[in-house]
Amino acid sequence: MLKTQIRYYVILLCLCTTFNSFSCSCPNISFINAYSYFDFIGTVQFENLREINDYGLYTSEVNIQELFKGNTVQKIFINSQKGNSCNFIPQENTSYFILGSKNENGQIEISLCTAFNPSSIKNINLLKQRRLEIVDTNLKQRFNGKIKNSLFNKKLTGYFIYKVILNSDLSISQILPINQNALNNFNSGIRFEFFKKISYHKINSELSFSKDKLTSYIILNWEEETLRSTGL
Repeated sequence: MLKTQIRYYVILLCLCTTFNSFSCSCPNISFINAYSYFDFIGTVQFENLREINDYGLYTSEVNIQELFKGNTVQKIFINSQKGNSCNFIPQENTSYFILGSKNENGQIEISLCTAFNPSSIKNINLLKQRRLEIVDTNLKQRFNGKIKNSLFNKKLTGYFIYKVILNSDLSISQILPINQNALNNFNSGIRFEFFKKISYHKINSELSFSKDKLTSYIILNWEEETLRSTGL
């Protein structure tokens, strides 16, 4: 149990802002980084919660309404954080957008900080529109300075999605615009800016990648006249 709790905190500390969390002190989570780190992403309903030990670990059969990453599962485990301010038990027959990680037994597990009200997550629409490829969890994107917003059309708002193909040494091989905003904002200046400001590295140097050619994404969000960047 302690190992699972520590894993959650380490994961959450690695993620950056976008999602609103519950009242407990949880780090906000960028769905893009979530897509990289978590094993199961989807909207589910919990059907019959049952406490299975004295530490507040629950299990429940689930009805999967939408699956964005991972395999179909019949049960989800809930680390309720029993006895502290982050205590969380989902309501039965209520929809939650969840980010699940595999515990030491290979079971999908969530906690307060990885379960959300779907109606409050505006970024879920992007997941519905784009079935992004799974990105290796050992691959981390780094922004080496702020992306120049003067290179982009300020009349356009929303997400700019670019697919990135990497070489085996993690250097960028290709950058491909995916959605319409990206297609309308892709030229030699933007390409050069990405090559200059964005790089990739391994989270764990001892792990290897499963492919010679790796895929990632650059996802930019034009909001309140500021180009906010996030990625996998």
